[in-house]
Amino acid sequence: MEVLLANIRLWITSIHTQKFNLCTLVGAIGAAITYAFGGWTAGMEALFWVMVVDYITGLMVAGIFKNSSKTKSGGLKSDVGFRGLCKKFVMWMIVAVMYRLDLVLGIQYLRDLCIIGFILNEVISITENAGLMGIKLPPVISKAIAILNEKAGSEGLTDTEDIEDIGDGGNTE
Repeated sequence: MEVLLANIRLWITSIHTQKFNLCTLVGAIGAAITYAFGGWTAGMEALFWVMVVDYITGLMVAGIFKNSSKTKSGGLKSDVGFRGLCKKFVMWMIVAVMYRLDLVLGIQYLRDLCIIGFILNEVISITENAGLMGIKLPPVISKAIAILNEKAGSEGLTDTEDIEDIGDGGNTE
């Protein structure tokens, strides 16, 4: 019986150690995010969720509807999906760089402008994915996207292909 009790005590101690290690890891990740991005803002949360929705809708376009422009078959391909995730990771790195530039220049809007730009790009990608799934978009949304694409092109900022490349066109199989 004593051996059983000793084993139970050892098991409980092990659980407490694992819990401590997990809490330490989560705390370290939180500290790294705070340092790299200057904290977690509502804009960053919105960017995270539109990235998730864009990736999922891209998977649906390729996996279910077989309508992806990123593969010959229109279906899923793991390297295309991995490239999409890499692009999204780099977008987060750019947000961190913009925060650092804010600090160096003594301003407080580059990070937020970058986040807003990426959110708009992801929303465009999500609506494109919806169209590829056969979802009829309200005309006002289609017109707004066309105006944004036209304005970006007329100002020499980018062309439609560049906009799609930044967010992987939503087709992140």
